[in-house]
Amino acid sequence: MYQKMLVQLALVASAVAVPLEKRAFSVNDQLVLNTALYLEHLEYQLYNGACNNFTDIDYFNAGYPYGFRQTICQVGLQEVAHISSITTGLQQNNAPVIAACSYNFSSVTGPTSFVNLANLIQTVSIGLYIGASQVVQQLALTGRRRHH
Repeated sequence: MYQKMLVQLALVASAVAVPLEKRAFSVNDQLVLNTALYLEHLEYQLYNGACNNFTDIDYFNAGYPYGFRQTICQVGLQEVAHISSITTGLQQNNAPVIAACSYNFSSVTGPTSFVNLANLIQTVSIGLYIGASQVVQQLALTGRRRHH
């Protein structure tokens, strides 16, 4: 199960790694990017909490391989880069930027509940990035969005 999650994380990370060129964003562009930003904030706080609140032993005792916690911590740090990239792209294009919210992860009581919630959130994120991939790709590569 954790291998699936790591593959999903890699896919999401590659989707937000593309820099955005300066140009006027449409309302739909802003909506897509702010939704992505919201999910990145959510993911950061989830992974950061899982990194800080559970030990290597907790993960190992839950059946995850040695070093899994370190991977979780690294993913949390990558979320910061994603947040920064999306925020910068929006700001450079004079688009509104949503702020991070306070999230309640009280249902995350151990590594297994964390992984289950992370899989759910990553699935939503991947769906967003796949659904919006043409918009994001066109924004990054051409500086404008093709209208169909």
